[in-house]
Amino acid sequence: MRVGLPRLALALAVTCALVAGAGAAVCPVGVGDCCAVDADCDDGDACTGLETCDASSSTCVAGTPVDCSDQDPCTDDVCDPLTGTCSNPPAVDGTPCEDADACTAGDACALGRCVPGEPVVCAAFDQCHEAGICDPATGDCSYAPVADATPCDDGDACTVGDACVAGGCVPGVAVVCAHLDQCHDAGTCDPSTGDCSNPAAADATPCEDGDACTVGDACVAGSCVAGVPVVCGAPDQCHEPGTCNPATGTCSNPAKPNGTACDDGNACTSGDTCEGGTCAGGAPVVCAPPDQCHDAGTCNPSTGTCSNPAKPDGAVCDDGNACTTVDMCDGGICSGGKPVVCELPDQCHDAGTCNPATGICSNPAKPNGTACDDGNGCTTGDACEGGSCVAASPVVCHAQDQCHDVGTCNPASGICSNPVKPNGTTCDDGNACTRSDT
Repeated sequence: MRVGLPRLALALAVTCALVAGAGAAVCPVGVGDCCAVDADCDDGDACTGLETCDASSSTCVAGTPVDCSDQDPCTDDVCDPLTGTCSNPPAVDGTPCEDADACTAGDACALGRCVPGEPVVCAAFDQCHEAGICDPATGDCSYAPVADATPCDDGDACTVGDACVAGGCVPGVAVVCAHLDQCHDAGTCDPSTGDCSNPAAADATPCEDGDACTVGDACVAGSCVAGVPVVCGAPDQCHEPGTCNPATGTCSNPAKPNGTACDDGNACTSGDTCEGGTCAGGAPVVCAPPDQCHDAGTCNPSTGTCSNPAKPDGAVCDDGNACTTVDMCDGGICSGGKPVVCELPDQCHDAGTCNPATGICSNPAKPNGTACDDGNGCTTGDACEGGSCVAASPVVCHAQDQCHDVGTCNPASGICSNPVKPNGTTCDDGNACTRSDT
């Protein structure tokens, strides 16, 4: 709605008196805005209204301009100076306008109409607010906070899990710069990048190189250097040296062949051998009594020595001399008993001597002809011959009388039997005066 420029008669405020000169009663017609009558003030423009002359000051008073405004920003407000008639042709396309919606920007006229511009975008002004809503009346955006716990970034790369709370971004958990590996120390976090520093651990710091078959691994310039290799020695006498398993560090444990000589640690066994990787005891040591005056002992596993307990005193033994009898143990020693007495074995031998090896007495024969008794009462004149009693003459048993038969000699008593003849046997009673004696 453009308005034509009015004449600024009053603004000039030129006094007619000064223009006309001192003492002039009226302003000369046509000089400036001085006037004598209303006609002097007509500017010839019907759009400026009807000008009048102020008689008191001889100055023109502007009229009321014609108002051609149609209150439409997309039309030009044009007044015809000749007639004072208004017209409202379309404004030039692109002329800024206002579409009455404050939520559009860059509104412009097109073909006499106000076309809305780009809508106002109420972008979230930070990560903890939702995109806003534009108020058409004011063009202001409202911004609601996002839900609590919505992820956000507090601008510190050394926090993780930042979250919105009541529209503000609250830092999460601090980044922990744990050591990268066993040969690096824990680092520090760079807030601008979130990267952790990675300082190497001091040289000689113990570590594990991942090979369980090395020991004493240590860090050197941030790397784990293998230590001394594990030596798989034979764990015992029934196993060979093994090999190390890198995954576990455990040594294999191969058993020696069965029958391999070993020592089971018990001195009371002998001929010990390996069997299935275990040393099996051989034949047990037998603790036989060392002699007749000691009992069988027990074996000491530490030394293999047998105990040697003495038998009780008085225990029967043999002192090795067959010429002693009733030998007995005394303090573990066999003491000889009574000596063997070599008595006369018979009447044709003398007393002999004892042989210690056999306990047998010698038996010397008496001289031949030495009188003896052969134990048979029915012999007489017995005499020794070569150690034997030999009978000389046998006893002759005669009939005692005519009424007895010849008897027999009793060897035990040397007495002859005296058997009676049968009754009726003829005899002679020595009396001639009897006959037919029987």
